[in-house]
Amino acid sequence: MAAHYQRKLKNFFIKKDFQGRISLAVFLAVVGGCFIFFVLLAFFSRNTLTFSYTDSVVQVGQTPWMLIKNALLANWLFLLVGGSLLVVAAIIATHRVAGPLFRFEKTLGTMIDGDLSQTVHLRDKDEGKDLAARINSFNLLLTGKLREIDRSSKAISDLLARCEALDLHRTRPEETDEILQAIKRHTARIRTQVDYFTLKHE
Repeated sequence: MAAHYQRKLKNFFIKKDFQGRISLAVFLAVVGGCFIFFVLLAFFSRNTLTFSYTDSVVQVGQTPWMLIKNALLANWLFLLVGGSLLVVAAIIATHRVAGPLFRFEKTLGTMIDGDLSQTVHLRDKDEGKDLAARINSFNLLLTGKLREIDRSSKAISDLLARCEALDLHRTRPEETDEILQAIKRHTARIRTQVDYFTLKHE
């Protein structure tokens, strides 16, 4: 019988390595974009001067460096908070992917260990619902095939036990033939279930 699924408390760090790499990539992409912008600004304004007026003091300098310095001095808090919010947003966004990946790995791990009672449960906004449905369908299909093989195997065992208990000197040929035909039918059922799959050659 399938185990009852219980949802755990929300955890934003489901796959720390994956979420950390994505968050770092997003952060570096934004920082890299800003860096490229400043490089282009410095290139196109390299031969110009800029006047800056701060606290009754007039400063003169090359345009790119003056703009970068003033932008950093005026917006360093915004950049710090914005960068932190960007990382948090990336973690939240990857949560919809990291969660399903974790559940796929966990369910497939239990299937490899021989437990087919588990299925993939995703939240409403998670990604990968089509893949989860395919995994669950294969799990259900494989469970049905194995149950059929199990029933036929038990039936063959009972028939063999019945055959061993026969007294060959007093048994009618029709009775032994009936047992033999029943074994053949169950063997054919097992072969039908196995032949459904295409196996990799050894």
